[in-house]
Amino acid sequence: MPTATREETKFIQKVIILIIVPLIVCIFIGIRLSSKNENVKEQIRDIQRNISRYLKRKDVMPTMRRVKKEQVRLDEMKEHFETVRKFATVQPIAPPEDVVEKGVYFKKRLYLAHKRIKKMAANLEVDIPETIGFGEALPADKDVPLLLRKLETIDTVLTIILNKNVESIMVIKILDDRNYTDDKGNEIPVIEISLRIDINCTKQSLVDILYAIGALKPFIVVKDISVKNLKEGILEASLILSRLIVET
Repeated sequence: MPTATREETKFIQKVIILIIVPLIVCIFIGIRLSSKNENVKEQIRDIQRNISRYLKRKDVMPTMRRVKKEQVRLDEMKEHFETVRKFATVQPIAPPEDVVEKGVYFKKRLYLAHKRIKKMAANLEVDIPETIGFGEALPADKDVPLLLRKLETIDTVLTIILNKNVESIMVIKILDDRNYTDDKGNEIPVIEISLRIDINCTKQSLVDILYAIGALKPFIVVKDISVKNLKEGILEASLILSRLIVET
């Protein structure tokens, strides 16, 4: 058998290298690409699973249509809240802007309201206390808005009572205010004002008073009531009334 020359041997080696090396490179690249391809496929599967879970949620991806729908709901809730607020709460009454001495202004308003109530009671021959629940001291300016609202509340209630054929009003007393806090203990701008009014009247008069107070808007709530027989046909009733004041 003829022996290959050195040149032929070198040529064969070069051919083998040219064949084997690209093959090895292709195999190596193929392995790497296959590995990367599996990773990519797994990532795609993860994304598909996440999308599937997301689409099954009730709160699906927001669209302008859904945003507009939610805005309508929000507006309706705000309107409902304002309606409830107007029925259930009132605000302090600010004196006119040109009033300098707010405490003096309140005392004048108190005097006029008391004078009107006394005249009304006298005309109806109903006995009432000497005062309508307020002290003699001149209040601080900062307290006047809330005091004006208390005065308006008492004036409203006494007018109702006097118009319902009562025999007498025995007690008119302003009770301590109550402040409210949220779940974290922070004070919220709502104050509950309360007053006690004791009256002598017939059963029908008491029923008429309760109906009239219950029909008021904004609300004045009858928080408590105690009744006992005073004499034949006459009851002695003690009413605890309250109102929510929202500070501005």
